Amino acid sequence: MEFLQPVRFSMTALGMWNDCNTPPPAPDFDSPLFQKVTHLDLTDNWEFWKHWTKFDSLPNLTHLELRLGSENDFKKVRQPLRAILSSCKKLEVLVILVNYQPGCILGLTAIGDPRCVVLRQASLTENWEAHARGKTDRWVKAESVVRAQRRAIAVHSKPSSSKSLS
Repeated sequence: MEFLQPVRFSMTALGMWNDCNTPPPAPDFDSPLFQKVTHLDLTDNWEFWKHWTKFDSLPNLTHLELRLGSENDFKKVRQPLRAILSSCKKLEVLVILVNYQPGCILGLTAIGDPRCVVLRQASLTENWEAHARGKTDRWVKAESVVRAQRRAIAVHSKPSSSKSLS
């Protein structure tokens, strides 16, 4: 695996680094395998990735996609997500895939960072097929949501221009 250096990479640590009967160890993000990765999709359950701490070892990571189960799971991963967002300086988009219909700006309100986008998880092949056919894939959709969330923050943070009527 030392010679593979993908730019976009989707993986599960559960199947790559253990016997599938025990929780997987954190991937070795210092490995040459990850050094050129800009888009990383981790298909592992949140109960695994919430303990992984070396995301900042990925020097080119701009897009990260993680899985979450229910809305209630946000409480359990809020701190790990904030740690990822604060430590990964180049990270532009953090996609959280859920199995329910999320609100339009749930990532912003739940985590407090416009780079966090919550999307409903589609079939495993739907996103791949959209990308392969030149259609809007999840990454493009998430980038659009990040831009909208940044605009919403900018609008709400501008001081109001109230003039005194004297």
